[in-house]
Amino acid sequence: MVYKLSPPDSRNKWSLLVWMLVRTGAVVLLVSVLMLRCWLELSWPVVAVLSAVAVTSAVLLCYWQASGAWRQMQGDTFVTITEAGIMREIPHLNQKVYTAWQEVRRVKLVGSFLLVQMKDDLVWLLPLNNMSPMQRADMCRGCQKYVGSVVPPEKQVPPPACLQSETPRVQQSSVAARAEAADYLILRQQSVLHWLCLILMSMMLTATSVLVVESVLLDDWTCISPCVVCVVVFFMSLQSYLHPGRKMQRWIHSGKTSEVHVTPEYVMVVSPGTSWAVVPKDSVSEAVDARHSYLYGVRGGGIFAVGKEAGPLTSLVQPQRPRRRWGRELFFLVLVPVVTWAVLAYWAFSGREVNDDDYPGSELAAYVEKMTPVHGFPGRLSYCSVYLLETEHKDKEVLIAGWENGISVEMISDLPDESAQSDN
Repeated sequence: MVYKLSPPDSRNKWSLLVWMLVRTGAVVLLVSVLMLRCWLELSWPVVAVLSAVAVTSAVLLCYWQASGAWRQMQGDTFVTITEAGIMREIPHLNQKVYTAWQEVRRVKLVGSFLLVQMKDDLVWLLPLNNMSPMQRADMCRGCQKYVGSVVPPEKQVPPPACLQSETPRVQQSSVAARAEAADYLILRQQSVLHWLCLILMSMMLTATSVLVVESVLLDDWTCISPCVVCVVVFFMSLQSYLHPGRKMQRWIHSGKTSEVHVTPEYVMVVSPGTSWAVVPKDSVSEAVDARHSYLYGVRGGGIFAVGKEAGPLTSLVQPQRPRRRWGRELFFLVLVPVVTWAVLAYWAFSGREVNDDDYPGSELAAYVEKMTPVHGFPGRLSYCSVYLLETEHKDKEVLIAGWENGISVEMISDLPDESAQSDN
């Protein structure tokens, strides 16, 4: 059965956003409330605001990730579903991808999208906005009855024979090489998350240092819980920043090998017995000379890799050594925390002299000094406050004051009668 799929419209995008809100928002909300209220013991208004920010940020990030695959879709896509497997053809990009059913782990209808998840954690998100709800359900059921079934090699759709070269290059299958390729793939698809991890690391590093210094100086270790949270988040962000492809553990440890066939016009990547993909040579937009292999990026989000033993593919764009951008790490992980610490240290430890004439309690202190037998006693005020105390019989006015030498006083007086004040 062949299905023609149109690019997603605004209604598709809203359905995906609602699904993300239900799927991700509920979990983030529960974790936020438990951590902020039960662990950090913050007030409910603060918990509500921070939880709303956390849920909104998480949902938007997940939505942005999920929609990355189809944001570049400008034309129609054709999906063929048979007992031999599932094939996706994109005519305007001249690309074709086939996968046998044993490589498909789950098929699910998400609003007006069909989610096809492979066993190696790769995902196809197919927009079904041009189909009726009944047609979407039929397409989903048609896929689900084949999911996981083993298709013998003789019944699979073979790769085009005209695109097979006599000397194909083998994609390296070591764990290190596949981890390197996974990092490159996720970095190309989710470059914004790479920046967010760096910013989050800077924030957590600064907050952890401030909390530790505050606990040591004040000898108050109630901040140890948020400090532990900051440290955990910092190391999680650091791991995601250094190895963004760690979420593809199944693909990294699958151990599969692939053959790369290069012809004058096309590049074909074949995983024998499971899948194959065809892309035009001019869609290979970049190449990276990595540590374990040569990585090639395809316009639209895909990648493929070849081993380094025979050198790079001469007919494609030549690989370049990746440039390590030390400047941004230095700015976010060194400069920002140091400047923040310097500002806080200046604010906390700068002891400027206070003029007694400008001292808020100078008039009250002078009045008290006149009533004391020793001039200058008890010294400068540390605090002074006046508030209203409401009782059942009569409201009272309370004045509390304390001095630097530890002496404090609390005076309670009745409020004057309003009728007496009006007579006066």
